[in-house]
Amino acid sequence: MSTLAWSESLALQQPQMDTTHHEFVDLLGTLESALDADDGSLDAALDAVVEHTEAHFAQEEHWMLGMGFAPQNCHSYQHAQVLKAMHEVQDRLRDDGDVALVRQLADELVEWFPAHSRSMDANLAQCMVSMGYLPADALDAPPPPRPVAAAGACAA
Repeated sequence: MSTLAWSESLALQQPQMDTTHHEFVDLLGTLESALDADDGSLDAALDAVVEHTEAHFAQEEHWMLGMGFAPQNCHSYQHAQVLKAMHEVQDRLRDDGDVALVRQLADELVEWFPAHSRSMDANLAQCMVSMGYLPADALDAPPPPRPVAAAGACAA
């Protein structure tokens, strides 16, 4: 099993995003440890990763909508696919005790996350900077009247 540790190479210089990403990496490490521990902690570790990821992606979705991204965009689609896989693995662990599938999910997240962060999340962070968008501004602000030019694109 490969592991992922937080490093400055994963930082995007967007404090809220970096904090959330650091937490994700830490929870993924806890999941990997639970896979090796055989102490009954696997269900809780997987649940913690899934719950954090749901909130993590919802936060980014909120920011994208707040900046006028098209509701159907590549970044959002990828979030939906990852969550779908996570929920399926949760179900298989609960229903069938499929630990091998959890291990596969963890391995795939270790591979997927840095690439996602360096591409889609980095683009989101850069868009926030270029628009002068502060995450706190989005809490009650309506989205702008028109979408951002490349909001629906799957640019890296």
